[in-house]
Amino acid sequence: MEAADRELLERHVPLLRYDSQAAYRALAASAATDWIGNRLRGNDGRTAAIRGGEPELELSTLSGYPDAAAAQRGDRLDFRPDHLTATQAFQADAAYVDRAYGRVVRGGELTWLQYWFFYYYNPHALLGFARHEGDWEMVQVGLGSDLEPRAVTFAQHTFGQGLDWDETERHPGPDGGHPVVYVAPLSNASYPEGGTFPYLGGVDHPRGDGDEVLPAVEEFGPWVDWPGRWGNSAGVLGGRLGGASPESPGRQGRQRWSDPDAFHAHWRRASAGRSLRALLAVLALGPRPPAPDFSAALEGDVTVVRYRLPGGPIGRGRLIYVTVHDADAPERALGRAGRRGLLAEGTLHVHLRAPSDRALVRATCFSPRHARSEVAERIVIRTGTGSG
Repeated sequence: MEAADRELLERHVPLLRYDSQAAYRALAASAATDWIGNRLRGNDGRTAAIRGGEPELELSTLSGYPDAAAAQRGDRLDFRPDHLTATQAFQADAAYVDRAYGRVVRGGELTWLQYWFFYYYNPHALLGFARHEGDWEMVQVGLGSDLEPRAVTFAQHTFGQGLDWDETERHPGPDGGHPVVYVAPLSNASYPEGGTFPYLGGVDHPRGDGDEVLPAVEEFGPWVDWPGRWGNSAGVLGGRLGGASPESPGRQGRQRWSDPDAFHAHWRRASAGRSLRALLAVLALGPRPPAPDFSAALEGDVTVVRYRLPGGPIGRGRLIYVTVHDADAPERALGRAGRRGLLAEGTLHVHLRAPSDRALVRATCFSPRHARSEVAERIVIRTGTGSG
């Protein structure tokens, strides 16, 4: 990457504003290959490489297979099922956490700065059916001939949203304007504001009430055009209804990768009237349920949460989502769990990556139509360790 391109990318790298219950943050792409037991499988299902074995799986393997074998479209990375444990380990490692992959695209109406974010997992089945291994999200900033920002495009699942620069919330920063991105806590999608955003197959609820990060800009490697998928999730109906692991950024459609002008123009037009449609959709979700009442206790490497969902038979939440965080560093999620059902009360066991003497527990609930409550939280201290 040329020095001038890096300077532009770092000047406008988006500020990622996470939700207080976000369990997944943008990571280095090597997280997909570096967890012990993760595999590269060929189109025939056979293991071509494995992390911690022979042949050794590394990120560079995607652009140079063992024995000079040819990569094929049906190849995929196969993650071990402990997705949250792997994510927590990578997020605690400065070599992996808070990364954005940048590229500069010239030759169109605008010069585009594209920022791609890799997330280890998409857990959105808590509200639908779209959970999957691996997730690539993208935000792009368009510069005029004077190299000043003119536009921003936010990729959201298979959709998007295009805005003029002066319509976008910005964080000034020490070296230029950074567009603010509200990251949806259960789908990792990128939004220009907090709120409730229904889409085909689910609802996103980015609040931006958690950690704020200016990610480090990384350069793509030759793996950017790898023809396989970043995960082993096949999705619903072969991915036509969501839930399939993503293709490499360089394989994600003509507009998104090769024609950012057209990608922005398409979603700029689609954004007209979006506020009205979003308002009508939110009204269709019905009222927000009350926040859950709960108590919690630390028992070994498990947080035991006893909860009650207040409200009548109609207004009460039907799904509870609990996250446990390091009390002294709330952006560090230690565990998460959800439960769907008709019962107004129950007990939830949240397994932690490691025992903790002092944890912050956050809980929210969702209505049958996926309206989200406010977040309730408690500091929990292990019995016998004193008060805090």
